[in-house]
Order: sequence, then C-alpha cells, then structure tokens
Amino acid sequence: MASWLEQLQLPFPTALVLLHPEYEVLFLPCVASMAGKPIVDESGQQRPGLLPGTAHSGGWETNRGVKEWLSRHFPRGRSYKPTLDQLPMTRMLDLDVLRAADVPCFGTLERALAFLARAASEGATGVYPASGS
Repeated sequence: MASWLEQLQLPFPTALVLLHPEYEVLFLPCVASMAGKPIVDESGQQRPGLLPGTAHSGGWETNRGVKEWLSRHFPRGRSYKPTLDQLPMTRMLDLDVLRAADVPCFGTLERALAFLARAASEGATGVYPASGS
C-alpha cells in the first residue's frame, strides 16, 4: 500500500496506519478508567457506558471481536455502536496509559503522526512507512 501511495506522488506528506485487528483495540488498555462513566456525545447527550469494574486482560492485538467484547461489558440492553460510541470513547482515551500498554499499532500511529508533523513543518512530501519497510 505504501508503494501505491508513493506512486501517486502527492504534493503533501501521507501516512498509512492500519489498527490491528480493529480500531477499538485502542480502547482496551483504557477500559478500566472508562468503566462506570457515561458516554457523552458532541451535543452533551449521555448514554450508559461500560459497566463499573470492567477491565481487560490479555494481549492487545490477538483479540478478534473487540466490538463484541465491548458490547458484553455494556449494561443489559445496550451494546457498543461504533457510529454512536467510537468518537466519545476516543475522547476518553488516556494516551499515557495507551502508550505505556505498548499496543504496537498505537506506536505505529504515533510514529506516523510524528512523520507527518515533521514533514509538514519542513514543507516536505513523502510516505510513512516508506515502501519496503
């Protein structure tokens, strides 16, 4: 994919990061701090969030079905809905906790953002990761 982006020769820096196995893997290290708190959307509307006491153990990227795991930890009759819950839960992430948890795809995301910031400040172009890396 990086080689495809390089072939486009875009006039601005680009990055490609795939969160493995899915975006919600970023929530797992932080669910304990999210547990028992309402999920608040952009308009201030609150919905029940993760059940108090929710915590995750085990590997980060080996779990498939993270959305389903999250749904099992919501109150009865409520399930995780990406279109409603993903942005508010992203806002609840503790980046220090996420960084300390050493989730590989988050490290890749941080390196990609650093590349984009550096390239933009230098007026450079390029692709992260470079093809062949």
